Amino acid sequence: MGLGGTWKVGYPTQMRVHLESEKAVSGHVQVRTFDGDGVPLLCQSNHWQFGLDPNVEQTVEAIVQHGRARQPIEIRVVDNEGRLIMERPLRAEERGTVLPATHPWIVSVGGDFRLEEATLKTVDGSLPSVSTSHILDCSSLPYEAIGYTGVDQILLSTLSLDGWKKLRPAQARALSDWVVRGGKLFVSLGINATEVAELEWLHEMLPGRIRESIAGVEPGPLESWINSDKPLQKLNCGRIESPSLVDLNGLTSRRESFPLISRRAFGLGQVTLLATDLDAPVLLKWDDRTKLLDKLMLGAWKQSRENRNKEAGSSIGYGDLAGQLRASLDLFPGVQTANLTFMAVLLGAFLLIVGPFDYFVVARTWKRPTWTWFTLLASSLIATTAIGSLAVAWKPKSLQSNQLILWDFDWGTKTIHGRSWMHLYSGNQDRFRIEANTLPIGTALESGEPIAMDWLGLPGNGLGGFDSAVASDRGMPEYRVEQSREERPSSKTANASSVLSEIGIPQAGTKTFQGSWSFPWDHAPELVPLTLVAGSDLLDGSWVNPLGIDIHNGAILYRNWMYALPTRFQPDQAFHLSITTQPKDLSRRLQRRRVVDGTERSDSWNPFERNDLERLSEMLLFYKSAGGESYTSLSHRYLRNLDLSDLLRMDRAIVVGQIKEPTLQISASIESENGMPEARSIETIQEQTWVRILLPVVTR
Repeated sequence: MGLGGTWKVGYPTQMRVHLESEKAVSGHVQVRTFDGDGVPLLCQSNHWQFGLDPNVEQTVEAIVQHGRARQPIEIRVVDNEGRLIMERPLRAEERGTVLPATHPWIVSVGGDFRLEEATLKTVDGSLPSVSTSHILDCSSLPYEAIGYTGVDQILLSTLSLDGWKKLRPAQARALSDWVVRGGKLFVSLGINATEVAELEWLHEMLPGRIRESIAGVEPGPLESWINSDKPLQKLNCGRIESPSLVDLNGLTSRRESFPLISRRAFGLGQVTLLATDLDAPVLLKWDDRTKLLDKLMLGAWKQSRENRNKEAGSSIGYGDLAGQLRASLDLFPGVQTANLTFMAVLLGAFLLIVGPFDYFVVARTWKRPTWTWFTLLASSLIATTAIGSLAVAWKPKSLQSNQLILWDFDWGTKTIHGRSWMHLYSGNQDRFRIEANTLPIGTALESGEPIAMDWLGLPGNGLGGFDSAVASDRGMPEYRVEQSREERPSSKTANASSVLSEIGIPQAGTKTFQGSWSFPWDHAPELVPLTLVAGSDLLDGSWVNPLGIDIHNGAILYRNWMYALPTRFQPDQAFHLSITTQPKDLSRRLQRRRVVDGTERSDSWNPFERNDLERLSEMLLFYKSAGGESYTSLSHRYLRNLDLSDLLRMDRAIVVGQIKEPTLQISASIESENGMPEARSIETIQEQTWVRILLPVVTR
């Protein structure tokens, strides 16, 4: 399970099932596990099929999202007729190491960087501040990008290229797609730089084109960068041309400058390049190697023990923004609940009738003590009828949904990525089949596509959290997640979709789901990049709305600046930028800072707030730009890839705004008495659709 025997709860996890039989047999693999609410589910896919020859082993790659670390995980093998061949739970050694959903995790591939030596160790045996995994055999890498979803950063070694040259195209594409969808890749490029240029999938992600390998590079700039007083021997490096962003320059033996540490945005993700072999003997033996690792990557992920304990012991039931998102989407204004005060008043009124009223009025005044039997029956019927009427009035029978949708259009890689989060309320207790597909979006996406659906979890140990010992939906029936992958004949990508069936939702209860999709942006028009005015952070150029639909309340963001678009930015409308255009401070906008009576004030963040989905969305999308945890008092770890603040500091400007037209269709049905699906209409209570368009920025 997982990568290097490690995986995260609440994220899609790679599972490799090795099958062998004494006789020929064919069928498919199923995985039985539990979702974040502690409800059992059965996962299967049209891609998990096998056909065994006698005594010949075959491996099935399955990717499943597990919601509980301590619940059993069971493998089922079924033949083509649906008959069960065998089933058994995974043993402890097969399950591997399980990490909490919000715990930082770095995976090194292709070399041993000894990262664990630089992570903070604990005496009591608890997790270090950053967990690390090592994969030396590249053939074990996932064939799908979602297999990397729980990883915070991947560190890639090029000191030995034997494994990378044998990498299958699907595996290379999966790693590249993971970065495009928001992953963070760190590449160590040294003595084999010219050979790396032959690996097209890797070369296209680097911050610049590889020029040559150089030996005898002076270590002084690297020593100075980390304030080291420990001498380092000369390095072997790879030289690249025209990098997007240079953090540190090195010096050759001829005192020529070249990029030693550089970065670039690639899709929604980013690639960092260290132009030397981090796992070369000269660096493995360096006394200040720990300081180098910390400044290169580990320092960005380390969590103090105080912050982890604060998040785990949160009084609101969650310490992550994902919890506040779930709480906001779980708010249905038409659904009312009886609070403790109301119940106390109702009970008090009933007791007054069956107590003092019966005694003083019926028994003492009317002198009819036997009538109390009738008054008790009447008062009980009235109270029961009143409670039933309130239940009908307060708990509507219709199927209702709250939904947040995000579309990302990347002009650099010509791809469209989407995410959605939905809470579904059911007034009746039923078992549903849920599926979703996109709708046409102006001229950007002309046809609908099915999307991948799954359950949405909650990090932490609060009620319904991954680490909770309580199953919040105890007794709910097992449901199914049916995955599907179809290759696109017109491109190198595959369309992943899924259907959730037999989902039990209790009466007047809710269930949470999430969706994801990624398509080629076939109709992306030609773009003239915005330019950076020399000596400033200001933009110059023009941008035209390419989506074919209106963008509402939009803005162009770059670095810490915000250029407000017209309230309704229409299709093909142009917005002109120049050095005279006055932008606004982005962090001030996100924190709602303003000057009142000569004093600057800001609206503090309220983790209990559930009624402002628009502002919560802004925080999810640009968390670091708003001040991060110091402003919100919440972490942003579970849905961390939503935050594109880092790209704003690189060579990307981002257009952000809302779309009012429907862009996603959710379908629900139940199985009728004749076995046919019976459609159920869904009433949309709250729906927000955000769009982000990533624009390249070049230096004038």
